[in-house]
Amino acid sequence: MAYADDLTTFIKSLEEWNCLKDIMDLFGRASNAKLNLKKTVAFPLYKNVGALSQALQQDHVVIHSA
Repeated sequence: MAYADDLTTFIKSLEEWNCLKDIMDLFGRASNAKLNLKKTVAFPLYKNVGALSQALQQDHVVIHSA
């Protein structure tokens, strides 16, 4: 879902996160718009996010717990 410069996506794995970053990088190069990971927020829908949670933290994504 997208509105203005806000985007909501649903991912469930580290592979999907890496794919999303690749897509956003490609979009950024085409449009000169950049994904600001420091303003990115994750809301895990389940507790066992393991490697995905670690990758999000390394990318400086804020993770909110339920």
